[in-house]
Amino acid sequence: MLYLIFSILSSVTIALLVKRNENADLNRLKVLFYNYITISLILLVINLIGHLLFIDLHLFVLSIIVGFLFAVNFLIYMRLINTSDISLPTLAMRLSLVIPVTLSVILYGESLDFARGVGVLLAIISILMMYNPSEKNKDIILIFFLFLFSGFADFSMKYFEMNFPLKFELSFMMFLFSWAAVFSALFSLVYKRKSGRGEIYNGIILAVPNSLASFFIILALKRVDATVVFPVVNISIIVLSVIGSKLLFNESFSKRKIISFVFGILAIIVLTFAR
Repeated sequence: MLYLIFSILSSVTIALLVKRNENADLNRLKVLFYNYITISLILLVINLIGHLLFIDLHLFVLSIIVGFLFAVNFLIYMRLINTSDISLPTLAMRLSLVIPVTLSVILYGESLDFARGVGVLLAIISILMMYNPSEKNKDIILIFFLFLFSGFADFSMKYFEMNFPLKFELSFMMFLFSWAAVFSALFSLVYKRKSGRGEIYNGIILAVPNSLASFFIILALKRVDATVVFPVVNISIIVLSVIGSKLLFNESFSKRKIISFVFGILAIIVLTFAR
């Protein structure tokens, strides 16, 4: 469970840093680029020093696909956080747990017994309760794509875990983030906007929790079924992100959100202790 906790804390930190950057009106594409290029360079040094660099065609192709998903997903996430509070885009990302859990059961035969089924159901209810249908949402298309890209990006971690040995992990992460940096740079060519040192500094700072979140979730998947990992991680991130946004940015709570927290806590308890 330790790796799960580290992954959750890293992801919550990402959400809060993104909100701070958007409030500061930074060029999100440049922040995204410096974030990914920093991670790539760090991983390159680690791979070279530790003689851990592995070149594999299957791994390389997978890293291109996942790198694209990461870049687009993060860009949409940053855009939505700019136009709403943290909870709505975080909701969209974490509801996507349905995709990796379902695919893991179908493709890899992971168990979904009654207790875990109840836990997944509670998790879904918790997330759905955070959405208020009476509120108009002009970004519904972006929310749908955020849900889709987040789900497949999360499942890519499970796909890697099932098809590659653990020694390939750092090479995969290096290629993945390198391609995410490439796609971020290409996006910035289309959306031209001035940037300065603030984007560099904040991109580097964001790189720390961003790299750790993916690293720890892969380690967690090596030890715990995806039907447990994804619901626990997603619900915990929602609850902690909303609490953090309230404390740091004074974003409002509602009775609907409080009820969703209760369902989220129940889901975490059920999924953690189900056998």
